[in-house]
Amino acid sequence: MNLSRTKVLTVLSLLLVLAACAGAPPGAPPGATTGAPNKELARLANVLWRNATVTATRADGVDRAFGEHAHDFEQRALQFREAATSSRTSDSDLQAAFDELSSSYESLQADVKTIDKTQATSAVDLVSGPYQSIAALMAPNHSSL
Repeated sequence: MNLSRTKVLTVLSLLLVLAACAGAPPGAPPGATTGAPNKELARLANVLWRNATVTATRADGVDRAFGEHAHDFEQRALQFREAATSSRTSDSDLQAAFDELSSSYESLQADVKTIDKTQATSAVDLVSGPYQSIAALMAPNHSSL
């Protein structure tokens, strides 16, 4: 083996190590994921979706707009759950699902302030804890995703 071939193999080995450290497989498109969903995020997404289903059921008798927003939130929670538990979801797709979930959550919160009913407040309280925990995990400075 000559010296130039050794240098080339060393550089290629270094590039492979750097690619592995970057989190995405070599040659993967930007925003790709390693294929292993965050277990805590997936667990919280499941809890949120189950609680959102209960919230949507409870919201039906409170106010028409609140009921519509609660059912929308339930759908967004399901979509986020699917994104969070899939090994094929890119980081950008996960963030997009979270952004839609957040927008829907804000609509629910606005409804609670507008209709000011105890039923609405207790229904939203059911999803607030898991949502806040997910929001903390999805924060840009959180490094375990």
